Amino acid sequence: MEGAMEETQRGLKGTDVRGGRVMQRSITVRGRISDPHHIELDEPVSGIRGEVEVVVKPAEDVRSNMKQDIFDFICGLPPGRRSRTEIDKQVRKERETWGNQ
Repeated sequence: MEGAMEETQRGLKGTDVRGGRVMQRSITVRGRISDPHHIELDEPVSGIRGEVEVVVKPAEDVRSNMKQDIFDFICGLPPGRRSRTEIDKQVRKERETWGNQ
């Protein structure tokens, strides 16, 4: 992710509150807690100055969650209704359209 403020890729969120209040925004940035009083951010934050509120939560490993979730999804699918012969016939027809490439 290039640039500190790429809104669509970095999680910039805005809430337009009617009635004269200022729009609130939040930016999601990954980082590490280096000690009980310091957080090292993976990317620079610009566009926000002054006091901020920090919410800390453990970062999820998206890749490992995806692998587990896809297998759960596949296991939850209903069994297929086509026979091996029908599938082989479809594959054979598809291969015939390839020619001798």
